[in-house]
Amino acid sequence: MIESKYVIMDSPVEGEYPILFPLGIKHSFIVECIQEKYPGIKCVSAGFIDEDFKCYGKSQSLKIGSRDIDDLFINSAFSFSNKKENVNDK
Repeated sequence: MIESKYVIMDSPVEGEYPILFPLGIKHSFIVECIQEKYPGIKCVSAGFIDEDFKCYGKSQSLKIGSRDIDDLFINSAFSFSNKKENVNDK
């Protein structure tokens, strides 16, 4: 089941960063809005992210797909974890 869409943008100043957004919004709309305000930023990958935070697929509107490293990149950027930490373990 598809949960949401994502793009990974690359800024000359900030480096790469992910943006997650709802299914009803086109990948190209998000990228165009960002590039209108910040012309030097490029989209380096785009696709879908499922409930397990696994990236897959490609954007039809951008004609660019997900990369093998996107899962790790997004999980690291948002500190997602499938494991629930026990407060008593600390």
